[in-house]
Amino acid sequence: MPTWLASDRTRKAVSYARLKGRRRCKVWLNDRLLDVPAWLQNALGYSASGSMVVDDIGQFPFEYDYLSEIGSRLFFDGEFEENEIRFFENRITQHPAPVILDIGANVGLHSVRWAMTSPRAKVYAFEPSYATYQILARNILRAGLQGRVEAFQQAVSDHVGVAQFYECADNAYSSLKDTGRKAVVGIPQVELNTVDEFVKRQELNRLSLIKIDVEGLGTEVIKGSLNTLRRFAPELFAEIYGGVGSNANPGETIELMHSLGYQSYVLVNGVPVAYQTHRDEYYNYYFTHPESARRQQLAQGTRPDK
Repeated sequence: MPTWLASDRTRKAVSYARLKGRRRCKVWLNDRLLDVPAWLQNALGYSASGSMVVDDIGQFPFEYDYLSEIGSRLFFDGEFEENEIRFFENRITQHPAPVILDIGANVGLHSVRWAMTSPRAKVYAFEPSYATYQILARNILRAGLQGRVEAFQQAVSDHVGVAQFYECADNAYSSLKDTGRKAVVGIPQVELNTVDEFVKRQELNRLSLIKIDVEGLGTEVIKGSLNTLRRFAPELFAEIYGGVGSNANPGETIELMHSLGYQSYVLVNGVPVAYQTHRDEYYNYYFTHPESARRQQLAQGTRPDK
């Protein structure tokens, strides 16, 4: 057996055993798992300071808030949106030098994974929350991806300026509006940008993928991206959730993408299923343009395939 395969299998076996141990300990200790002695934390593959966890069951140490929904999934399951991440990893490999915008990057799980997919990948990650941005920046450093993942403490919308940002107790629910889904713990002012303005300032000449996870304000992000979408036709991974306080009109968001020539799919366990009607049960969407591959080649100065 090749050494690399043996080591990968060993790592996976250790990760599985640690996750199983965490789930068993939760039955006895519940949230006191954060307060157990260092030797037990080490055996279970993490270190905790307050509710912040640095997890060591993946390919590199990764930091998150244990008390958040994303953090709880990572801590006990070892993954979050794994099927979706892998689907777009496969899409990213179709591009020789992929450029990705991660809008609503949170602690950087998607950004880091996608940057590691290709040695030539470049990811721009946007996270307006100061505290969450700091975690994102540390995770980029831990993965050794500085220079390949660039983080911006900005919100993205349909105009440039400043706005109030509703910081929630669970950082995955923080947003430019109070959705009422989680308790708001602060309302700082944050910088606003648009995709079109960012692409212009960065002088980007290609774009492969845009991820949009902004708690109900995806339509605004898309409206601030119209020139970029028409120019590069990147693929989109967008959360569209019509629950109380979130996206007031999911159909409007989807029809806006259709008006730009995009085809829409719902991701069901990471598998694209042709869109028929919106259901909040399936809130992750994949949008792709028929001319995406050709435009990518033109943007890179190569001859399109016939």
